[in-house]
Amino acid sequence: VALAWRIATGVGLLAAPADTIRYYTRELWDTGRVGGASYPDNQSLTGVLARVLDTDSPPRWAVAGLLVVGLGLGTPACRRELARGDELSAVLAMAFGILLASPVSWSHHWVWVVPMLMVAWARRAEWSGFGWSGFGTGPGFRGGRPRWGRARMILAPLIGAAMVIEPLWLAQVCPWRPGMILLTALMPGAAVLALWGMASAGRTGSPALTRETVGVSG
Repeated sequence: VALAWRIATGVGLLAAPADTIRYYTRELWDTGRVGGASYPDNQSLTGVLARVLDTDSPPRWAVAGLLVVGLGLGTPACRRELARGDELSAVLAMAFGILLASPVSWSHHWVWVVPMLMVAWARRAEWSGFGWSGFGTGPGFRGGRPRWGRARMILAPLIGAAMVIEPLWLAQVCPWRPGMILLTALMPGAAVLALWGMASAGRTGSPALTRETVGVSG
């Protein structure tokens, strides 16, 4: 995908240099072309920021910073999964990172949640030893500290499952602004938890996922 993007961008730069430069320096950041950045269906980090600030034009430096955050979450998670030999999870990690980083990620772009939940189910054995004890005595503790990687991997799919049926339409009519902001931040919040969990829990050395372990036939 990355190679194809480089080739296509390079061809575009050669064929229409002025248009290509204008797109990547101006048009790409103008979310008003496809709808305001603060619209509830925009489930990117930029969308969350726009709703918090109540503006369709958040500061460009902040948008650029969130781009770095999104890719900064997706890249290490992707690399961790590749090191495990798990290409499926690596693709999902990078997809989530890009969706977080993009200035606009409409709710229908998050179809990646479905295979991510399948991966989470296939990995359920990794979480079975997690201890919820608040005193550091459960099996999920090592040296008095909880294995937060496992906690994140438990919480992320649960929030993600809720997001599959999350009524964005309710957020659009919610009279309480903080409630609207919270409802529309659940999807990117779940993605952050999932990537953080994948990056840390990947150290366990669990076997890579296959079509059979995820439950895909054919």
